[in-house]
Amino acid sequence: MIGGSVPSHLARFAVGVVCAALVFGAGVVLRPLRGGADPVVIRVAYGATPATMGGLVFEKTDVMRHYGKSYTVERSFFPASTQQIQGFAAKAIDVGFLAYPSFAFAVVNAQADLTIWGGGLRECVPGYYSQTWAVLGSSPIKAVEDLKGKRIAVPAFGTGTDGGLRIFLKKSGLDPQRDVSIVEVNWPNQEAMLRQGKVDAAVFLPDFWRAAVAKGDIRKVFDFCPGTGYVQTLVEVVRSDFLKEHRAAMQDFVEDYIRGLQWFLDPAHHKEAVDITAKFTKRPASAFEGWAFTKEDEYRDPWAWPDMAAFQRNVDQLYEIGMLPKKLDVTKYADLSLPTEAKKRIEK
Repeated sequence: MIGGSVPSHLARFAVGVVCAALVFGAGVVLRPLRGGADPVVIRVAYGATPATMGGLVFEKTDVMRHYGKSYTVERSFFPASTQQIQGFAAKAIDVGFLAYPSFAFAVVNAQADLTIWGGGLRECVPGYYSQTWAVLGSSPIKAVEDLKGKRIAVPAFGTGTDGGLRIFLKKSGLDPQRDVSIVEVNWPNQEAMLRQGKVDAAVFLPDFWRAAVAKGDIRKVFDFCPGTGYVQTLVEVVRSDFLKEHRAAMQDFVEDYIRGLQWFLDPAHHKEAVDITAKFTKRPASAFEGWAFTKEDEYRDPWAWPDMAAFQRNVDQLYEIGMLPKKLDVTKYADLSLPTEAKKRIEK
């Protein structure tokens, strides 16, 4: 194992992963299958919208072919990808999104039996938005070296944002365990914590960033791209036992998911997509107008295809900086026949 003692924040995160491991090992019984022709219920986890699309796409079931026939969905909100690990372990959710650190921790530490079926957000794609760390206009922080001794916010430990930050700091000559204080702040509170002086640098998704810039007295300092390179931030996953038991329903689900995703990404639908997003998130449409699902947003592959080479590189980087205790071959956990078949169906 690379690195010395485990930092306290990772130790706390590890406790949750160990608890998940105990649940995975307990062999929780699957809930009974529905009889006859009743549709399979797929319990879907989603996070910040529109950063993750698992909840949002099913607001547009009229463009789908199989919803309500072979399957239906029940959606649950999770503020961070790491929080799904115990949900998967307890078989409380069937499908969700995981960042490369949370996926690696789930598989390596919790022995989770998960299958990657698709791809979510990608970061550091030229021409698209990437998560941005910013400071107040009056801050003395001008460059990465000025972060030493400062408090830097992430939405949760073990997320892709957290992992990307640590990789960036390490490659910039700063020890993320000793040279800075990394603190958890959920996405909606990042700006407030920064303006109140409770953190020195806060991280922003595109909607929160645009709102913060509009208020003024804020400026970008860095993103993690110089450290990580191109990033497959999130992958879409399913419990392997659920996939085996309900493969036909999952194939229909993936096809419909892609149909819904492509509808939201189509510029011709921008106004309606914004209105749906606003209603779903209970926020004003102005929070999403002009940028959501465009190049001002983070990148999503329209076929929900994951870049497994990038995902592997990102997981390898976690091992290199000591966040992961051993190397992990992520290709062993992917089943890309689902989006492949979905593409064939859609293009017929």
